[in-house]
Amino acid sequence: LTGSPIDLPTEAQWEYAARNRGKHLYYATNNGYLQPKNGRHLVDGRYVDYTKDEWNIGDSNNSYHVKLYPPNPLGLYDLSGNTQEWVNDWYSKDYYQQSPELDPHGPSTGTKKVLRGWDLTTYRTGEDIVQDEYYSSIGFRCALQQKTTINSTK
Repeated sequence: LTGSPIDLPTEAQWEYAARNRGKHLYYATNNGYLQPKNGRHLVDGRYVDYTKDEWNIGDSNNSYHVKLYPPNPLGLYDLSGNTQEWVNDWYSKDYYQQSPELDPHGPSTGTKKVLRGWDLTTYRTGEDIVQDEYYSSIGFRCALQQKTTINSTK
């Protein structure tokens, strides 16, 4: 409909966005930390009760409505704590032991696709692309796919 090249993000694109342009963040929240609703959270060896204004993720018992909590610094909502998301890459448990460092695209074939998300930006699993039933905890988002060039200096 748009005429733009839209597809599932690659695993590398998903992680780059979840980590706010590739920073070393464990959680894709507005500040890189989990500040759960209706829950106590262990921080520096002590429990913290967050106020309504500080919540950035739902409690661990429920998924929540889209855009209920603040987006990450790139303006993307719900990369942590809501669902797992399909990405375009085929799954291989040991792929990253031999992959290119910059913009890996996953194996060229496979039987399972990668799911990313849940809470940690590092969480990944492989799942069959044909499911026996519907799971509300599995979703997807689309990404605009553009050819990019990497400028190198010599």
